[in-house]
Amino acid sequence: MSRGRSAAAWAACAAWALSACAAPDGAEEAIARRAAMDEVITQPIRPDDPVPWLDLGYDGAEPRAWETPGGGFKVWWVEEGRHAARRADADDDGIPDIVEDVGEVADDVLAQLDAEGWRPVVPDTELSALGGGTGGDGRFDIYLVDFGGSADGAMVRNGCQARGTTVVCSAHFLMENDFAGYGYPSIHEAVRVLVSHEYFHAVQSAYNAELPAWFTEGTATWFEEHFNPDQEDFERLANLYFPQSSRSLDSGPRGPVDGFNYAASLFFYYLDLRYGWEVVREALEETRLGDGPLAALERALTAAGVEGGLIEAFGGFAAWNVLTGDRAVEGVGYPQAVGFDEVDTLELEAGVGLNWDVEVDALAAAYARVRLDERMSLEVQALEGWSNTPRVYIVSPEHPDAPILVRPGEVGYLEGDEVYLVVISEESAGDAAGRMAIRRAPQEEPEPEPEPEPEPEPEPGASAAAGGGDDGCAVSPQRSAAPLWVLALVGVLGLRR
Repeated sequence: MSRGRSAAAWAACAAWALSACAAPDGAEEAIARRAAMDEVITQPIRPDDPVPWLDLGYDGAEPRAWETPGGGFKVWWVEEGRHAARRADADDDGIPDIVEDVGEVADDVLAQLDAEGWRPVVPDTELSALGGGTGGDGRFDIYLVDFGGSADGAMVRNGCQARGTTVVCSAHFLMENDFAGYGYPSIHEAVRVLVSHEYFHAVQSAYNAELPAWFTEGTATWFEEHFNPDQEDFERLANLYFPQSSRSLDSGPRGPVDGFNYAASLFFYYLDLRYGWEVVREALEETRLGDGPLAALERALTAAGVEGGLIEAFGGFAAWNVLTGDRAVEGVGYPQAVGFDEVDTLELEAGVGLNWDVEVDALAAAYARVRLDERMSLEVQALEGWSNTPRVYIVSPEHPDAPILVRPGEVGYLEGDEVYLVVISEESAGDAAGRMAIRRAPQEEPEPEPEPEPEPEPEPGASAAAGGGDDGCAVSPQRSAAPLWVLALVGVLGLRR
């Protein structure tokens, strides 16, 4: 839950519940932890405490605090030592500009969260340990420190307690004090990115403090975009997803600092664009049941009316990911699609037919571009030894907004000069393998021209000129005898010739 965390930071996560780290896997371990946490567990690790987190302490310098206009935050800084805040003070009120900027942005973030109905953070009056002299009054505390380039912000938990089926924690966060050399376009943008991201981690800890990093970092990075679409940090981090699209969304970290956890924000952004941001909020709410984020997403998507739930949503997401970079189509997919990288695709020539045997991880995708000389059929076939056969979406450049789903045992058709195949597992927790059997499609028979309708048969006796009826007045339905006045008129006109 820090950005750009160093290896030393991960080493400090042994006491996971009180740090900014995700919980380890395993239901039995989680149950044991909750049982041990019936009482509040706290640790004094603020910058003014005797043993600060990761040794990011104020080293005896006297901390100052500014209470934000909204009243929900205190921003702490020091004026001397290695953690001294930037001294710029445009209004000469004794409060550094960066302190005021942090506080005002924090007020804006909190106002949006409250308006949208997210849970409030757990106050430090409930779960906290105070070893120094800061905190403990219910306001959320933000501390400016010098990370020395190893990170730019970190949410740190003060205290935790088991409540119901999960664990919740109170928190504070640390933020870079000057952003010198960090590459942000401006200090203001850096502040808006960091405050929205780190404070959202504290909000997550009010729902469930045991969530894995792909979910916490993914949703916190998504919230950066949700709060401030003008920033570019989300796009930079989400773009890391495309070269790793064959990796399971929930695969977990692969090293001290794994950018893929932040790249998972792309999936939550898709959910926001496709189904509304409320789905993300409801998924976080559902995590309070303690059965993991995949089950929570399944329930939230089903409640939002997504037929097929998580797999259906992930399939749409995987199909959108074809349409980026040079493949982007205006008005289809992500608004920033042209600026994103492209997923790797296998290049295939359909020829007169081929078999593509493909394996795919759960919540991941495999891609192929198929060049066509004629209309072809595609059947998804099972492979021996595999119990889970994947599904495939056919994405046509001619109709990019309407991918065609072909499930195991079904047949679809490939038309045009080329199509993209997007293969995903049918199960959110199981890898899959199958054969994409591409064959010449049967020639479509032209629709026969409709046969002309037969002339109606004349009614019996209708052809008689007269005398056919009892009264002698029957006439043919095809011809009518001219009235006498017409004959008379013809005679008159003939005389005028």
